[in-house]
Amino acid sequence: MRRDAKSKRTVLNVLKQISKSFHTSFVITDPSLPDNPIIFANQCFEELTGYERNEYLYQNCRLLQGRKTNSHVRAQIKQAIAEQHSGIFEVLNYKKDGSVFWNELFINPILNDQGHPLYIIAIQHDITKRKQTEMMVEVQNKVLREIEEGMSLKEGLICIKEVANLFLHDCGECIIAVEDDHAPLSLTTIGEDEAGLETLLSSQNPQNVILNTIRSVSSLISVMFHFDSSYMPTDVDHSFLELIASVVKNSVEKSQKQQSIQNLVYYDQLTGLPNLDYFKKIGSELIGEAKERNTKLFVLLLDVDHFKLINDHFGHEMGDFILKELTKRLQQCTAGHYELARFGGDEFVMVGEFESEAHVLELLQCIFRETEYPFLLDEKEYYGSSSIGVSVFPMDGGEIGELLKNADIAMYMAKRKDNEKYAFFQRQHGVIAAENFSLVRDLHNAIINQEFVVYYQPKVNMITRKIIGFEALVRWIHPEKGIISPDRFIPLAERHGKIIEIEHLVLEQVCRDQKAWLDRGYGLRKIAVNISAIQFFRSNFLEVFQSILQRFGTEASWLELEVTERIAMTDIQKLIPILKELQSMGVSLYIDDFGTGYSSLRYLQRLPLSGLKIDRSFISDINSNRGNLSIVRSIIQLAINLGLTIVAEGVETTEQQHVLIQCGCIEAQGYHYGKPISAAEVENLLKT
Repeated sequence: MRRDAKSKRTVLNVLKQISKSFHTSFVITDPSLPDNPIIFANQCFEELTGYERNEYLYQNCRLLQGRKTNSHVRAQIKQAIAEQHSGIFEVLNYKKDGSVFWNELFINPILNDQGHPLYIIAIQHDITKRKQTEMMVEVQNKVLREIEEGMSLKEGLICIKEVANLFLHDCGECIIAVEDDHAPLSLTTIGEDEAGLETLLSSQNPQNVILNTIRSVSSLISVMFHFDSSYMPTDVDHSFLELIASVVKNSVEKSQKQQSIQNLVYYDQLTGLPNLDYFKKIGSELIGEAKERNTKLFVLLLDVDHFKLINDHFGHEMGDFILKELTKRLQQCTAGHYELARFGGDEFVMVGEFESEAHVLELLQCIFRETEYPFLLDEKEYYGSSSIGVSVFPMDGGEIGELLKNADIAMYMAKRKDNEKYAFFQRQHGVIAAENFSLVRDLHNAIINQEFVVYYQPKVNMITRKIIGFEALVRWIHPEKGIISPDRFIPLAERHGKIIEIEHLVLEQVCRDQKAWLDRGYGLRKIAVNISAIQFFRSNFLEVFQSILQRFGTEASWLELEVTERIAMTDIQKLIPILKELQSMGVSLYIDDFGTGYSSLRYLQRLPLSGLKIDRSFISDINSNRGNLSIVRSIIQLAINLGLTIVAEGVETTEQQHVLIQCGCIEAQGYHYGKPISAAEVENLLKT
């Protein structure tokens, strides 16, 4: 027994002697004593840990462990000791002052001849700087990769902050602040806001705060370590701060670069809204959520009416202004509850969850209110309007592409309406859309093959019942489908750039027919011709108009030109010279479909007009609808006060005629007096 003890002391002395050749921490523990305490450590151990001999002797090595020490590594070390195995471990340890260091720990049991442990030697090497570099490079690569895959900058900086905190004293914390005009953020548990950060920066005790401020491309980045007053930062802390600041800067710049790429790929550069591709991605995600929750979604497609006119008349710069201003107004309507995107061109799209149709109708009211409120362009008011189509998930489709297609179909149904310019998708709309697609293909050939025919509807004096003029109405005689109503093909012609050619054909035919009738001695009847907004504001409109008159030997005074109320409100400053030029030529000028737009008395007084035509929607139920009767009376009185002729459209009964005469309206047209007829039928009528 004594021999064993002596032998053990001899081994210990040999180990102590060996420790002198080591320039790293060398520790000997005795597993035969309770809790395997330290019985020897060299000078390097004391320098590394800050402990003095009397503080560590006969203490377990747990003395160096703390809150951040990995429990899994602890278990591995404990198992190696129990099984008398040697091993190398990387473990986070604590110094006496509470600061942390990374320890590369080599443990090796010293066994006697019977294989029982005499001592365990532990050689410790401070690898803190290496671990700082390794872990920061690792977290940087992870953050940069995941930012590229969609991780937010804040999530990335949180990852960096968590790794950085592993190397700090338990009373310390890494704080990151990024000052960016677009997305300012600060990551700190002190105050959780910028106010807490400002307090630290203006601290009266700067000794416990170290700060590194750097600038990236467009951001000011502040990285700091904050400790309580019990700890003074070391040189290791300062050098580590520089490393973290570099990693943060790289992450911020990567995020900004990725955001720029995202903006180019997924966002509209003019309005800043998501583009169609991103909208489809958002929509698909919302559909997935709606399927899980068994809820409904709407997809709303909005088209700005006559936007080509805005670009042609005001220029693309003003058109862009309208789109940006409209974006702001639509965002007010969504109030953050619905996703808004630019569909392309002059179209916008929304998607969102809803409970009842009333919620969608409330949104529609807001949109119409915002789109119809005048836009101020160079101190001139422009009155806009829009058409909206709505499809609903799951009734109208199970995928975002199908819902968009059906909302688009519904929107074109809305364009055909005279008043309520919105429509919910209905299955029969799909059939109409397919027919419209076929008609668009046929439009080009229809012009070449002269399939468009001009019909004339009589305009009469309701008291004398005499014909005082006609309105020229175009009809499409399709070789297979027969007569196609203008309600079907005019919107298609406007959208696909064929309306100008069609209107030229109509004006030429009217001039040709008028000249022929006069040459045959049938007398003069003025003929009204409709002019679209696209045609009216073309720079060469007056020149083309005069050339057609000259070609057919027709006088301008033989014609009445009808423009919609919407054209009248587009640009009063440019409109007046055009109207005055036409008036000086002898043309009579009427506003068609009056009452459906947004005319004001102030504008009407300034326009050189001959008359107003009351829209048929007010006439159809004038005998039973007191509201419409009041509107008609007001329009007639307005025209009388302004010295304008008033014409009622769509008169179909004797009762409607009597009410109109009582209100002071004398001129009218409608099926009560005659349906549209061919030029040959007009000639027979004029003969009698």
